[in-house]
Amino acid sequence: MAKQAGREQTVDQATTRIMRMQRTGKTREIVLLVLAVAVLSGGTFLRNAIWHDNMTLWEDEVKKSLGKGRVHHNLGRVYDQAHLPLRAFNEYLMATYCNRT
Repeated sequence: MAKQAGREQTVDQATTRIMRMQRTGKTREIVLLVLAVAVLSGGTFLRNAIWHDNMTLWEDEVKKSLGKGRVHHNLGRVYDQAHLPLRAFNEYLMATYCNRT
């Protein structure tokens, strides 16, 4: 009888440990999920600042896509629509130069 009570107590202790490990695993998963959502949300928020109008969007693209004529052409069109002819002309020149090489 004493051996059986000792075994039951050991089983109860093992069950308690397993339950704690499961809770800890779930907690880690939740923390990682919340962290991932926070990081991705922050990235989205920062990207939205760039996308708030066409001019900032295409200026950012020109910085990232060096040597691509289409990007310079699109930025030139945005400058044209914003009544900035000198900037538009420079971007159109860059677009033709990039397309030649």
